[in-house]
Amino acid sequence: MVSLILAYGGFLTAEHFGVSGVLATVTAGLMLSFELEKQNREQTRNYLRGFWENINPVVLSILFIVMGLEVQKLIQLSEWWAMLVIFVLSLISREIILLISYKTIPNLRERFKFTDVHIMTWAGIKGTMSVALLLMFKDQYANQADMIISLAIGAIIISMVVQSLSIYPLSKRS
Repeated sequence: MVSLILAYGGFLTAEHFGVSGVLATVTAGLMLSFELEKQNREQTRNYLRGFWENINPVVLSILFIVMGLEVQKLIQLSEWWAMLVIFVLSLISREIILLISYKTIPNLRERFKFTDVHIMTWAGIKGTMSVALLLMFKDQYANQADMIISLAIGAIIISMVVQSLSIYPLSKRS
């Protein structure tokens, strides 16, 4: 219960003061983790991990239901080509960043094969955090950013469909 209050309370407090609620929540989680480690509370850490693993699908389901409700009003299918371009550019930029990281960080070369970079690129973030941030952005800038939100959500939907359906067969090939 403390972790739930810490996450939600930290988020709301940060947003109230005009700073990033997401970063505040991540910071709160890191602080809790360090504190539990310092006190050597492995059992508590395991309970927390189990709790958040169980609540994660619920939170994601709520997010995707809200996304489905909002997409109908926001998405402009006439701009499908721009959504596809954004999707491809996000893959290219992710690949470049991962390749640079792989080449420059010695630990990565020891832990992963070069072909793993391509799998990581394809398996990248599907957009849950992006959708949550976009929906917050939508409320803040009503009607001013509809095209940006439409393009971003469209690219996220393409990512979810294309990458989610193909990652398993792709991972079996390598």
